[in-house]
Amino acid sequence: MLPHPDRISWQNPRVLITLFTVFLVGSAFGGVLVKFGLRDVVSRGAGAFRQNDKVALFQKFKTELNLTPQQAEQVEIVLDDFTMYMQSLQAQMEETRGGCRERINKVLTAEQQDKFKKILGDSLKQVH
Repeated sequence: MLPHPDRISWQNPRVLITLFTVFLVGSAFGGVLVKFGLRDVVSRGAGAFRQNDKVALFQKFKTELNLTPQQAEQVEIVLDDFTMYMQSLQAQMEETRGGCRERINKVLTAEQQDKFKKILGDSLKQVH
């Protein structure tokens, strides 16, 4: 059965099946990454995924999963992409937090601003 010429391409069953398959494979791969060590990295929240983390995780994957050279190359590319993504997110979070603090400070009196700084300092101590 040929698709109707007026049919929007994303409504094509092949396109939908491909997108769904990519989603499932990505979800499965993400689950494997979390299972084998990214859980600690992701749950840190405040800390960015550093190059040292990537190298250690890559070595663990390489040895414990007994990766072939081709698999190792592909996994390393994925981890490089993930590292850049996490660093980008960290920068965005820092920028957002700074903007939030500035906006709140504009609303507060000088006395309230001092208390606000103390509250922020106390909450950061609880996170670490």
